[in-house]
Amino acid sequence: MRRRRSSDPLGDTASNLGSAVDELMRHQPTLKTDATTAIIKLLEEICNLGRDPKYICQKPSIQKADGTATAPPPRSTHAAEEASSEDEEEEEVQAMQSFNATQQSETEPGQQ
Repeated sequence: MRRRRSSDPLGDTASNLGSAVDELMRHQPTLKTDATTAIIKLLEEICNLGRDPKYICQKPSIQKADGTATAPPPRSTHAAEEASSEDEEEEEVQAMQSFNATQQSETEPGQQ
């Protein structure tokens, strides 16, 4: 099943979260102060995680036929910005097909 991909997925998330918080505040005004404090604390923690150099986002490594693992080649910022979600999905599919083919050849060595 294909995931719904938006041109601005982060904006969608923020918009959906904002709408949900707005709805909560409207229907439960007694939670307004506590909820606002909790949201501010959560956002501060997220910012701290984003600034911490020990947390680095990366794609999972790809298992080669010889059993060694390699990380995908790093992409430049410019290339990453130009890549569409369809390209990323195609890369994921190709990586999974390659991984599945490798796994199948390892489990069935006499059938080649």
